[in-house]
This record gives sequence, C-alpha cells and structure tokens, in this order.
Amino acid sequence: MSDYAAKKKLPFLDMNLLEKELNMDWDRDSRDEGDHLNTYGAEKVSRYLGDYLKANYGLTDHRKGEEARYVYSALFCHLPDFTFSQDKIFGDSDEKGHSIVTKLQIARYDVD
Repeated sequence: MSDYAAKKKLPFLDMNLLEKELNMDWDRDSRDEGDHLNTYGAEKVSRYLGDYLKANYGLTDHRKGEEARYVYSALFCHLPDFTFSQDKIFGDSDEKGHSIVTKLQIARYDVD
C-alpha cells in the first residue's frame, strides 16, 4: 500500500509503524495480541487519527453541535434506534483537492 501511495503521490499514514506514538500496550489494547484492537486500542488510534486529520487537513471540530450531542447521548443511553445521514454537499476544492461535507441530519426516535 505504501508503495502504491508513493507512486501516486498520495499521503499515506501507516499506523502499524506508530506503536510508540500511540503508546500501544498490545496486552491491554488488543483482544488478540495485536491483530485486532479492542476499545482501549481503538480510542488511542481514533484520538491520534483525529489529531492528525485536524493538523494536516484543517478539519473543524463539530463535537459541540446539537447533532453530535444527540448522537453521543443516544450511544451512551443505549437507545434502540437512531439514524443519521450526511448529505454530500461539497464546496470548491482547496489547493489539495479536498472539500468538506456541510450538512448532517439526524432522525430522532422516541423511546418509551
């Protein structure tokens, strides 16, 4: 994969090589000694990837919006049903060819 990305001049982040940066403890962060991450490992990787994307692609943090609060509450309260969809509404691309999604919708379900 890294050879292909280099040939195509695409950014490539091989997180398998970031054990130190991620502070991975394979006994604690994996369910099978490194083949698959458990919740602890996934949180470390997600945090690192989020910081990487924000630093390298100028992403905006939307975790404080109403939609994000609803998703978090639905996940942590174990609501049986909720859906959300992203409408792919793109603006003009930046100098790297990236554009952003500008609309997020959530369907809310009442729980008795």
